[in-house]
Amino acid sequence: MVVTASIDVLSNPLSAAQVPCIINGKPYVTSKTYSRNDPHTGKHLFDVTAVTEDDAPWKATSPIERRKIFQNAARIIETRKDDIVKLATYETTHSVAWTHVDMTLAIAALEELASAITQLTAEVVRPAPGQEGYIFREPFGVVLGIAPWNAALTLGFRSVSNAIIGGNTAILKSSEHSPRIHNAVAQIFAEAGLPAGVLNVVHVDPRDAPKVVESMVAHPAIRKVNFTGSTPVGAKIAEMCGRHLKPSVMELGGAAPFIVLEDADIEHAVNNAIHASFTHSGMAIYLSQKSNSYESVQVRFACQQSQSSCLVSNTMRANLSLSVLLLHDSIADEFLNTMKGRVLKAGQSPESAYRGLFTAQSADRVRSLINDAVAQGASLVTGSTGSGNIIQPTILDNTPESARIVTDEIFGPAVCVIRFRDEEDAVRIANDREFGLSAAVFSTDLGRAFAIARRIESGGVHINDSTIHDYPTLPHGGWKKSGWGRFNGLEGIKEFTQLKVITVNELHKFPTA
Repeated sequence: MVVTASIDVLSNPLSAAQVPCIINGKPYVTSKTYSRNDPHTGKHLFDVTAVTEDDAPWKATSPIERRKIFQNAARIIETRKDDIVKLATYETTHSVAWTHVDMTLAIAALEELASAITQLTAEVVRPAPGQEGYIFREPFGVVLGIAPWNAALTLGFRSVSNAIIGGNTAILKSSEHSPRIHNAVAQIFAEAGLPAGVLNVVHVDPRDAPKVVESMVAHPAIRKVNFTGSTPVGAKIAEMCGRHLKPSVMELGGAAPFIVLEDADIEHAVNNAIHASFTHSGMAIYLSQKSNSYESVQVRFACQQSQSSCLVSNTMRANLSLSVLLLHDSIADEFLNTMKGRVLKAGQSPESAYRGLFTAQSADRVRSLINDAVAQGASLVTGSTGSGNIIQPTILDNTPESARIVTDEIFGPAVCVIRFRDEEDAVRIANDREFGLSAAVFSTDLGRAFAIARRIESGGVHINDSTIHDYPTLPHGGWKKSGWGRFNGLEGIKEFTQLKVITVNELHKFPTA
């Protein structure tokens, strides 16, 4: 490896021809590289330094010192927004609007962790007269964080920040699609005062990822692993952790049910359904995928939705179409004729809040899900599968529960509609799946909605609100094949600490026989 002088991916984010790893606070360049190309045009952007299988006093700092560093990091993001936008739109081709959302979430998460760390206190228990037990939380040591690209800044920070503020050191294994943004995470922390070596960033050629990640997981220095990504990849990493007896936190796939009861505020539900289905081209992890609605309100819902879609598009400066569609057969032709002129192609400018999918391969997968549903009898209400990485926002009505688009994670701008008879039917449909990351229930009867929410098998259920929620003040994570463990706030810090018990006994002689 060759060491260069300093980290600076923000001052001129488009200049570097090669992206280094970051070890002990300094950039490292190796002889191994892989290319990063524009996902839309295929144009070569830059080369990324990649580690190979052989490469691989913070604990004593006070919570107040750590809090100050995290507060500084949040302020740096705020002051460097223009640089971050330039970097993100270049490297990932995310829209300007989405990048601002990403930065806002990252700032909020850092500020909440800064606030929560001083709440992590020891407990004292007196198990018997003359005895005291002290319960402490101690850091694990080195934590490996594996981050995705779809909210590269927020999830890059999240993969290491919960661990670091708890007194651990961390290694961030970047996404091959956002290595510069993940280097920027290290740069921001360094400028905020994080000591060199507390956070290291490594890039891995996708072709070498399985063996390199296993090598890192197996290394004795790594004490815990966290991963955000797909369920199939998460299962492989969890298997690695199991072989080496390493605890892990996993946030995996999601396919959020979005239940609209017959007494719901239709306009409010429609606006949230659109937001939940098509934000970030359907590539947010906790987007709403399946909508259930009482048949008695389908006509009102469909008519209101066609009106609100244009309002949302204008407000967000985006080529948004519909998301969850509840459509009655008697107005299908009229509705489709109205909607044909309102469905716009995915935008390609950085200012657009709706973009094409990240790769043509991702789009092909979504196309196959849509085609499978149609082949099984679903009705294509609006949308077009197109070509390349462009898929228009797509709504499928009367989708069979056996269709792959119902049972699998979509991760694209498509949503299926299923009609239910009563609450029991709605809960059954919502729970009859492998995922449990997020869900929503819409009703003007809050007691009724709350009772249904308690029955839904999901890590989070949102009443009269979008499924796209990750409040930094609340624990976030999934049930079932959506993963385990929690990020955010005090619970997120606890997740990356381990319990230690120290007992103190009064001096006394043990009784003799």
